[in-house]
Amino acid sequence: MSIRSKIITASAVIGVFQGIVLIGSVLLYAAQVTDRPIWEVSQILALFPGFSIASVLAPIVFASFVISVLLLIGYIHYVFLSPIDRYKIAAEKVKGGDIGDLVETDDDDELSVMVRSYVDAIKRLKTSYDQLSGSLHGQYAVLGHDAEILRLLVDHLPLGVFLQKEPDFEIMRMNERAAQLIGKNTLMRSGISSFCKLDSSPYPFEELPNVVVQKTKILETRSDIYFRYPDMRMAAFRMTSVPVLDANNRLLYVISTLLDITDMKEVEREKSDFVSLASHQLRTPISIINWYVELLNAPEDMEHLTEDQRGFITQIKESSARMSKLIDTLLNASRIELGTFKSEGTMFDIVQVADIAIRDTMALAHTKHQTIEKSYDLNTPLIYGEPKLGQVVMQNLLSNAVKYTGDGGLIKVGIESHEEDKSAHVYVEDNGIGIPDDESSRIFSRFYRATNARDVDSSGSGLGLSIVRSLLEKAGGKITFKKIETGGTRFDIILPFTCKNI
Repeated sequence: MSIRSKIITASAVIGVFQGIVLIGSVLLYAAQVTDRPIWEVSQILALFPGFSIASVLAPIVFASFVISVLLLIGYIHYVFLSPIDRYKIAAEKVKGGDIGDLVETDDDDELSVMVRSYVDAIKRLKTSYDQLSGSLHGQYAVLGHDAEILRLLVDHLPLGVFLQKEPDFEIMRMNERAAQLIGKNTLMRSGISSFCKLDSSPYPFEELPNVVVQKTKILETRSDIYFRYPDMRMAAFRMTSVPVLDANNRLLYVISTLLDITDMKEVEREKSDFVSLASHQLRTPISIINWYVELLNAPEDMEHLTEDQRGFITQIKESSARMSKLIDTLLNASRIELGTFKSEGTMFDIVQVADIAIRDTMALAHTKHQTIEKSYDLNTPLIYGEPKLGQVVMQNLLSNAVKYTGDGGLIKVGIESHEEDKSAHVYVEDNGIGIPDDESSRIFSRFYRATNARDVDSSGSGLGLSIVRSLLEKAGGKITFKKIETGGTRFDIILPFTCKNI
């Protein structure tokens, strides 16, 4: 029954009740006054010709009205207010998270229907909550297990790992290996400023890989750095940093690794020491051979020699020159490796250096009928740095271009001034044999020569490009190369107007 029907029914019952009470009251009153039975109502009323029913009914009507109102209030409280109070208490429990004691009702009025819908919705919600809770509990267990595995994996890596967070880039986390290598307190307190160079001078802060990544967001930056312990031991580390970016390419974190390469550096130092020692020891006999060759080349002596003897002397001279060049190359390589490459900063003209290198290679280029084209920006400023740097770079690149370009080939040399990055951009391009794609990643490795280069000339050392890159990187420059569509290779060099000391 609906609420409206209940109200109409209650009103009708109370109206009938009031009528019965009113009539019964009049009859009882009349019967009492006449002392006759109540079923003789008509005769009773006839005995009172001047009787006024209104005077009798007034108090009775009032009393019955009050009683009816009280009955109606009681009915409303029983039918409506009492269930609402129960629903309210149940709702407060649900609000507090207790959904175990829900109100059940079988009535079909609007309020009961609404409550049943509400209870059904809560039951369905509880079922979904229980299912979701169970699922999340399982997922949390899996995540916790995975996190523990990841922690064990990171902590047992053979290299140190630490995490820095934007914007202040303080070190947030590090693994156990990083704490062992550097010391947790040292790394957390002094951070990356604790690192230094081989000579114990502070490592330039802006050149540290993680700082470079913070500023440039490049994919990966790597450098070899050193750390001196309180007991004066020196350790070498290869530091690699990578950025963590969000979907909008904003930097969130920087992850850095530290690989202990102390033993590897020691082996390299010993190897460089041996190369340097051997090269120095070879210089003396080579110098003696050159001295005797020069004596034999004197005009007064040459005329007493046969043609074959003159040819032998020429071969000795050429072989001795190649040996001297190889010794110089090995010495330069070992000096760069050991950090003893002497560098004196002074102003030099890169255009003039390029012209000297072209002049030195022109003889070989003429024998192969090659053409060397020049394209210079004559407004390129003088460069402050080690002039030997420019000489070594240009001579290596030009001699390679001439050597590995066939007869009638074309070699291009260009110099451009770039004010935006305060550097000179130099390129050497040829249409020679090129570099095989599967060997391009090793082209700057020491003692490595591409297979097609060995086929052309078997006398190379494989150190030229390695020396060029090492010198440029130490001076703050850069070298890259690319394959030319028509065949051949182009090397691009960036040389700062103000180079760092090598």
